[in-house]
Formats: sequence, C-alpha cells, structure tokens
Amino acid sequence: MDTYHESLFKGILNTKLTDLSAVKHLEYKADFAVTSFAIKAFAIIHSSFAEVLILDCDNIPLYNPSALFTAPQYQQHGNIFWSDPNINALDPAVYQMFGLPVPWEGHEDFLASESGQILINRYQQASHIVSNALQVDPQACKCASQLLCRQQHTDVLHWLWFITANSNFFYARMHGDKDTYRLAFALANKTSQYNQIRSGPQLGLTPWKRPEGLFYVSAGFVQPDFANGTAFYHRVEHGAKFNPASPLTLNPLFVTTTLSPFWRRPAGVTWFDLEYGGGGLATHYPVSGVNTTAYQQCCTSSASDAAYSSSCSCQPTSSYNDNMMLAVPIAYFPELRRVISISGKIFSAYQHDLWRHEALSQS
Repeated sequence: MDTYHESLFKGILNTKLTDLSAVKHLEYKADFAVTSFAIKAFAIIHSSFAEVLILDCDNIPLYNPSALFTAPQYQQHGNIFWSDPNINALDPAVYQMFGLPVPWEGHEDFLASESGQILINRYQQASHIVSNALQVDPQACKCASQLLCRQQHTDVLHWLWFITANSNFFYARMHGDKDTYRLAFALANKTSQYNQIRSGPQLGLTPWKRPEGLFYVSAGFVQPDFANGTAFYHRVEHGAKFNPASPLTLNPLFVTTTLSPFWRRPAGVTWFDLEYGGGGLATHYPVSGVNTTAYQQCCTSSASDAAYSSSCSCQPTSSYNDNMMLAVPIAYFPELRRVISISGKIFSAYQHDLWRHEALSQS
C-alpha cells in the first residue's frame, strides 16, 4: 500500500493495518501466497477479533450492522452467510471427491453463497485448535457462544485454510471463494450448523442506451437481513464499483423483487459485454425481460424497504428467461438511496483528492 492510502486508513478511528507478509501462516502450506479472494479467509483465520464481520471492499452496509451480532439466528449458529441464486459456476466434483452429498442435487430451492459479506464467531466454530494462529481462550467466549466453546468441535477454519491454500483447484470450480465456506462446514461434518439467509438478493438495475436499443444494466446485489429488510448493497458488477480511474459509476434506479432460485444471468452474456471507454460495465438485460410497472398494482407509494417484497402479491420472486423480472423504483428503498448518495459523495471527494495528490507528485 502506498503512503497516501496508508495515511487515509490510519486517519480512521480504531483502524489497524496489518502487513500480511508479516503474519505467521498455519503450518499447512505455510508458503502459500495470499492474494485476491484468499485474503478474506486469511483475515478471518488470523483476526484478533473473536467475532468477525468481513465485507468485500465494494460492499456497503445499509444500517449499523452491529444488530446482526444479536440476531437469534446468529446467537444460535455463530455464523451468517448470504445467498446468491446463480449456481452455474459450482462444480459438483468438489463435494463428490470427498464423498459428500452435493447440496443442490434434489433441492430446487437451493441458493448458492454470496461471500461479499460474512459474519462468523471464530471461537464458536473453532474451539479445539492446535495451531498458534487459532488458539482459543475459553474464558473469552461470552453469552450464547460460551456453551459451544466448551465442547470439542472440529475446526471449520482449518478446513477453510485447506481449501484456500489449494485455491488453484477449488476457486476454478466454485466461482472464486463462492461456497468454499459451506464446503468447509461440510468437511468438518457441521453442515447443520452452517447458517445462510434463505432469501435471495435483489438485483439493482439502471437503464442503459446502446445503438441497438435500451437495456437494463445490473448495478449489483441488495442483500436482506432476517426480517427481509435491506442490509447490504454489494456492487458486484465492474461498472458499479468505485474506481478512481473511471469517470462513470453505475447506480441502481430500480430494484427487482427477491431473485428466485431459478434466476440465471442471460446465456452468453458476460460482465464485459457493455463497452465504455474500452472497459466492461455490467451484465445487461433486454427491456422485454424486466417489468417496471407491475409494482403499481401491488404496492402503494408509502411502501417501505421491507414492505415491498412482503406485500407484493403479483410475483414474490424474480427470475430471468423463464419469468420476467419485476422491478420497482429505488424511491421505494429510501435507506438504499440515502447510502448510495452519501457513499457517492465520499468517493467523489476521495477521487478528486487522489487526482490532486497524483498531479502534485508528478509536478
């Protein structure tokens, strides 16, 4: 990290920067180079915190996420994972090679894991660990975690490190670290303790004009909480990410209903199909595949963030190809709109300050 960005992070209260190269690895494949998706698993394993909420850098909480730590589902299981309905990139071989049942076979309602946000209690999942990096003090376990900390648990995090250290094999078959955490629980014989929000995400969309016509462009996922409210906005698409080198950042103007387990990206369409300044933007959907007016029949103007999905009876979930996706204006999601506005202003200020710093350093 350069000195400019290091000074920015050090200016944030209660922020600690860690040099990964200085952290002692676990004994298994201790020379493994930690990069890309592997950094998340490495950070969870080596964190100084007992309970860890880890977010991708393109993921924004829509309210104070501390409330998730007291959710009954988290207190019971010690982990929360979020869903992604698209299982196209998952290879059953990663389960079959260990003699494990393939979790989506025979389960039409299966939802893959979307690892842009993960909440996990390290002590609850790893109470009997040999490695110095994962030593656990039973007295440090509190509340609902205390009873489980005293039991002899197989170590999920060691299996996670095994998968991560062999990421050349696993990531190619699991769309990066997608579902590697579920596999770690399965390998530890703790499938029943893997806790994933069963509701799929909602898809942010914005109109985009091309020579051949109007399309809707994906601007990321809106992830729910247990009450079906909006909890995180994950800018998964390249064009929606905050990129200092880009003059454009896509923001959603519409949000679909919850994506069903049958939702798939359009066949043959990749993130780089839309061109802007030589770079890719996002997955795009023909106008014919998105309905932005149906909400008028099933929602009122006073609908809140959580009310739309629960009160809209015309179609509870959105898919693509088999069924038209239903979308409503972002005005129905005031907290999402507020956070997008604030984060956009912060990014714009950072972007201009970075450009000023670069100009001064080159003059």
